[in-house]
Amino acid sequence: MAPPTPILTPEQVSREKERIQVLKKKNKCELKSLTQHLCHAERPGEYICVPFKRVFEKCLGRALEVTDADTNRMGES
Repeated sequence: MAPPTPILTPEQVSREKERIQVLKKKNKCELKSLTQHLCHAERPGEYICVPFKRVFEKCLGRALEVTDADTNRMGES
């Protein structure tokens, strides 16, 4: 199970983005990703699961989610 994601106020998000930008200039950050599955029961004993990717940028041990709306689009024009 993925760890809980904190809920931040807009001000906290802005401060965190500024802090990350400073860290990026000083340190090399890494992009990390994980695949999760959204599942629902179609019929008894039958499940439909759709994978989706979440992308994170890791700087100095802290990870900030950077997944955007286009990350999980497949073949849409």
